[in-house]
Amino acid sequence: MFPLKFFFVASFLSLIIIIITVIQETYTPYPDLLWSYTARLIYWIMVFTLLIPFIQKIPLIVLIKIIRSWILLYSTFLFIQFIAFYLFHIIVDYSLIIGGQESRILNEVGLRASGLTAEPSIYSGIMISLLILLYLMTGKNNIITYIGLISILCTLSTLGIFLVIIYLAITNLYRIKISRIVFFISLSIAIIFILWDFLLKRIELFLQGGDVSNNIKIMVIDNLFNNESLFLLGYGLVGYSDKAPPYYQALYDLTLFGNLCVIFGIPIGLMLSITVFLFVLNMRICFEKKILIILSFIKITIPNYIFFYFFLVLLYVITNKISVRYHNRREV
Repeated sequence: MFPLKFFFVASFLSLIIIIITVIQETYTPYPDLLWSYTARLIYWIMVFTLLIPFIQKIPLIVLIKIIRSWILLYSTFLFIQFIAFYLFHIIVDYSLIIGGQESRILNEVGLRASGLTAEPSIYSGIMISLLILLYLMTGKNNIITYIGLISILCTLSTLGIFLVIIYLAITNLYRIKISRIVFFISLSIAIIFILWDFLLKRIELFLQGGDVSNNIKIMVIDNLFNNESLFLLGYGLVGYSDKAPPYYQALYDLTLFGNLCVIFGIPIGLMLSITVFLFVLNMRICFEKKILIILSFIKITIPNYIFFYFFLVLLYVITNKISVRYHNRREV
């Protein structure tokens, strides 16, 4: 039987979102986009709410196998793309192959592999989220983990490099051991050494104003603080289309906590951010895993991505399963 609590929570969230959207419609220049994305959000909330009871029935060992297979599959497609370009000078764009739009994988540096996603940073966010889900269940890194981490580095994404180093720091330095510290420092130095030239080019590009990705994020933040309506109630669930300004591409690319402020305004966004933060800290799991969950909120927090909802459902199910084991161990 479907638990009614899930239905009531989903319905309550949907009602709140609709009320806020009605208010936002009074000042947004793109009301058609606003309602289009709001309807999509509510639809996915309802769909994935219905999936929760079914995913809860899947044993933890099966979920581990599924996530491992997912990591390997995603990594394989990216490695093919990376090797094809740098060894054989062949551009493999999976989006074009299936009839979609061209992926954002080429720039002045060369090819920044993105695998089955539209751009390198999105791939990095999805992969690090999968690795975090795997670590939540197993509590350790293994060969699958390092394959996933290497695939992130192959994207040449600045965000991806940052996520890899922070992930390694959390999973190796939490339990202080000399061997773990040496391993982390050595690996971090190796990563920075190998990618040093690329990092310098990205920094130089940003300082010269040529980094479009970061420049449009600055525009989003600037408008948020200089427009009273946006400051108080946010941009809403507008998303991006040809009708909207170019900087709308970065509306939901500011971490979960930044996105909440962008969508609902600074006052409500801050309250929601604090609520999420306290919710994670109060989970009955070890502190190391709580920090990893917060790390996962850096990139894949865009309401337009189906993966975002699927990730939240898996996170809810997995943390509930491991919190029971953690609580039982503490009682023993």
